Amino acid sequence: MLLRTIFILAAIFLFQVSFAQNDSTSTTESHMIWKNSTAKTLSEGRMEMGLLAPFVMGLKNNMQITVHPLAFILMPNVKLKKNWSSDPDNKWQFATEHGMAFPTPLLNFLAREGAGGVYPASQTAPPILTFQNRFIATNFYSEDHAVSFKTGIEFNLLYSQYGDFPEVELLYFYPRMASYSNPFTLDVAVGFTGAISKSFSYAADFTFYYIPNDESTTIFEFEPKVYYYIADNLRILAGIILTTGNVPHEKQDFRAIPFLDLQFTLFQKTRKK
Repeated sequence: MLLRTIFILAAIFLFQVSFAQNDSTSTTESHMIWKNSTAKTLSEGRMEMGLLAPFVMGLKNNMQITVHPLAFILMPNVKLKKNWSSDPDNKWQFATEHGMAFPTPLLNFLAREGAGGVYPASQTAPPILTFQNRFIATNFYSEDHAVSFKTGIEFNLLYSQYGDFPEVELLYFYPRMASYSNPFTLDVAVGFTGAISKSFSYAADFTFYYIPNDESTTIFEFEPKVYYYIADNLRILAGIILTTGNVPHEKQDFRAIPFLDLQFTLFQKTRKK
């Protein structure tokens, strides 16, 4: 009930913030070119990263590559995003994203009892190779605000090679690791992004996860974020993840995880005239 109330109040707030500035003149264009969850990609040569955020670089042909450098040692990972819209100025933009990850070394590293333990200490994780596919449709209904509709599916390419796999049952980690031991994980999301002023912008995602296990597990997440711009190439992120669901054997049905990050751009390629 608490999370449902928060969802409703947050949705009302986001609509009010978004449409209240719909007719105003844009003074925040630099905010909207930062990497976000819309269908747009970074311009060629632009690179962004954070202390916790992944490294993102714009490529040719409206593509971008994403790698999480901190996790790469224990979980090799890569994502490639492609914007398929013929006109970058269209209000509707469409993109697909495809990624792979090998989390086996990370699970074995986290196999311990007590604090910090995610995987059973008595077991060794089998080879896991996940494949993710996502479709994103974004409507830029004003110069500074956008709404995105996203759906994705993730599955373990090696799932059929073993059956006895201990599920990670913590509420936050479960939807992110459920594909390791289930046929697939499906997610559907609605995301809002926009600029409030020259110094602040926002993003918020409402995400629904479905895992086809014996309990038909469903999980809801709400992730609001606020960005403060120190400069055009430097910003501070503050956010929180609110999650609830019927995860098997999870002792809590609601969790709140706050987080902070410092994000920056590394290089912006200038086009020759």
